[in-house]
Amino acid sequence: MYSVRDYDKKRNIINNIWALGFPPGITWRLMCLAYLFDEKFTLAEEYARNDYEASGGTRHGAANLIVCLATAGKKEEAEEFHQSIRERLAIPQFPFYLHAKANASLNRLDAAFTYLARAITDREYWLNTLKVSPKWDL
Repeated sequence: MYSVRDYDKKRNIINNIWALGFPPGITWRLMCLAYLFDEKFTLAEEYARNDYEASGGTRHGAANLIVCLATAGKKEEAEEFHQSIRERLAIPQFPFYLHAKANASLNRLDAAFTYLARAITDREYWLNTLKVSPKWDL
């Protein structure tokens, strides 16, 4: 699902999963990314907020909300939110990879590469998604 480039198809698959009665869970994240990469920022933010709440305000839910806000032109809100995440969450709740992703979306490339280097050193699992992600030029 992560690497599907046909965003309408991806959203249809997720809607079918929900129609079968499966709880939203991780599919909010996938739906967020489907809208984000399709440049439908309002809907992406809506699903990012759902994922953020469902994740207890940690990990991908928080990172994708930062990315959605920054990409939609809400840089100040994204900056403030990322600052609160840095103050509130330790690395296990918001790993280096996600700091890299957040900093890249905020156009803080030096910080993004610093965190990315740490993620590589720690062999963080989600690094494998970089090779299939449709866009990281956010």
